[in-house]
Amino acid sequence: MPGIRQGRILRAWAGVRPLYDPATQSSSAEGTHVDNRKATRTFDVLDHATRDGVEGIVSIVGGKLTTFRLMAERTADAVCSKPGVAQPCTTATTEIAPARARAGR
Repeated sequence: MPGIRQGRILRAWAGVRPLYDPATQSSSAEGTHVDNRKATRTFDVLDHATRDGVEGIVSIVGGKLTTFRLMAERTADAVCSKPGVAQPCTTATTEIAPARARAGR
């Protein structure tokens, strides 16, 4: 792609992903440390009620930028299941309207 240098940058995006590997544990109390840079790029939705006995908190950890939509879907499904909402998230099948339609033009 030799012409890439002449291209104009139209958009840029970034994100932060906490690395997580449930097979490794570190403990500041015990002074142990694990190098989580070797963690896989999969993600986990953590329900802290079942994991830690803390009701009302759900975390999403791991993943990679290209899976953020799927990560959000799985997290929304987990959160919605708490009050008994069984309808799955529809972001994978819902079409986004063009910018002009969203702006009411």
